Amino acid sequence: MVILGICIAAFIVLLVVILLLIRRHKKKFEPHFRKFHDKETQGHPQYVYGKNKKNFKSIGITSAPKTDGIKNIPMERNPEPGKSKQAFMLPRPNRIPKKTRNKKLPDWTLTEEDKKKAKKIARKRPRRTKKED
Repeated sequence: MVILGICIAAFIVLLVVILLLIRRHKKKFEPHFRKFHDKETQGHPQYVYGKNKKNFKSIGITSAPKTDGIKNIPMERNPEPGKSKQAFMLPRPNRIPKKTRNKKLPDWTLTEEDKKKAKKIARKRPRRTKKED
């Protein structure tokens, strides 16, 4: 009876170890830049900071100091490699469907100060799209 109990305990420990190993190999989401092609984003680059089953959570990047009469947030450095023109973040986050045609922008980066600004924007409620109205 004692041997049976020890075997069951060893089996449970083995299962837990296997499940932890499987969970560890799950790829962790990393923030990155993408260019989405739809009526809302109009091909502007987006800083993608999160995702769920249906949508990417992102912040728009532009070179205009104002968008629709609202001031954009200036960035320390343009995230596009080789560009020195002033860049701005939109003040509200976006939700963009994953099925929207897009392209990943691999060499784009944010400075630490811009990452802090992006986190602050990400805490805000996402902008409503015309599709949701």
